[in-house]
Amino acid sequence: MSELTAAVGTVTMGECWFARAPKVEGQSPQEARAALPDRLEDYDGREEAMFLRLEHKVVGERFWRKRIDRNPTRLGPWELLDARSAGGRLVDTISFRN
Repeated sequence: MSELTAAVGTVTMGECWFARAPKVEGQSPQEARAALPDRLEDYDGREEAMFLRLEHKVVGERFWRKRIDRNPTRLGPWELLDARSAGGRLVDTISFRN
């Protein structure tokens, strides 16, 4: 779609959450996952954030995150992260031309 419309970039914004198991020396990924609740939505160590991802022909990829705190409900500052850590590709959401 981007090529057909002669777009130079794509912007995607959304909300995400992620859960990290505590790091235990010698523990396999399967063992770490088994220590978490079956439903990761119920995990107290879960983190929530808004994200903004840019894929651009000139500047490349950029990925920003803004943490969400639920007690009290607050948004943290935007953090620029390494886009490679975001994984996947999100395209065809908002395209723009030069």
